[in-house]
Amino acid sequence: MEDAAPVGAAAASAASPSAADGHGEDTPLFVYGTLMNEKVLFALLKRVPSTRKANLSGYHRFRIKDHVFPAIRPREGGGVEGLLMTGLDAREKLIFDLFEDEDYHKVDVQVKVEACEDATQTATCYVWNASAEDQLYETWEPTRHFTEDGPVPDYVAMVERFSKEIQEEGLLENTSTAVDVAA
Repeated sequence: MEDAAPVGAAAASAASPSAADGHGEDTPLFVYGTLMNEKVLFALLKRVPSTRKANLSGYHRFRIKDHVFPAIRPREGGGVEGLLMTGLDAREKLIFDLFEDEDYHKVDVQVKVEACEDATQTATCYVWNASAEDQLYETWEPTRHFTEDGPVPDYVAMVERFSKEIQEEGLLENTSTAVDVAA
């Protein structure tokens, strides 16, 4: 099984986030898995956006059966370290919507930004759907489960193919007139 985030029917109709749905251009994105890797980000966006370390309380990061990327689910007392990504435009947010498959949904969360004492920030985050929770097991650790001498090179190649595919299929055209699937 290829470890790709498929472009499903819902994702194919995904669109630019709007300020009205809470996922506007100014809302940062909290990432916690393979998207913390600069090579993956560059393969997907053709640039590496500005990021700051952040922590999401009340969630846990899990491994997913047959995949190298993780998922998060709510868990009392949990905490997930990740990155708060800022400066994303509507096109880039659409790319993330297309990249995440139908087993994820977008939610607004409060993250604590490192080096900002007691400062929290609203961010958008992709959370694993409860309907697919049976695919989750043990804690996913980036330094153990997503390494340069492990799955990173193949995953980056998959992301490059994905990026080329969405370009060729014209899925990024007219991002300002499309409708957000998370709404």
